[in-house]
Amino acid sequence: MITRQLDRGAHAASFLLGFSGHLQVAGYAGYHALASDNCTLVGCMAHARRKFDEALNALPKTSRKDKNGHGENCITQVYSSLCA
Repeated sequence: MITRQLDRGAHAASFLLGFSGHLQVAGYAGYHALASDNCTLVGCMAHARRKFDEALNALPKTSRKDKNGHGENCITQVYSSLCA
């Protein structure tokens, strides 16, 4: 489920009242209040992928060739195993 109302957490508590399970959210602190024994917050893989790209781009170009795409491959493997 994707909704723009949740984008800044303003309506999240009322919108998800009674929700139970894993809730994939961005790193915005407004979502932290949603965590409970019945609602586990999990991170956004787009943000994780971006960090891999940032780390790769921080390396000298000569060091990137063996690592190019490694982060994306890791994320692909995670989703492949979950969806199998």
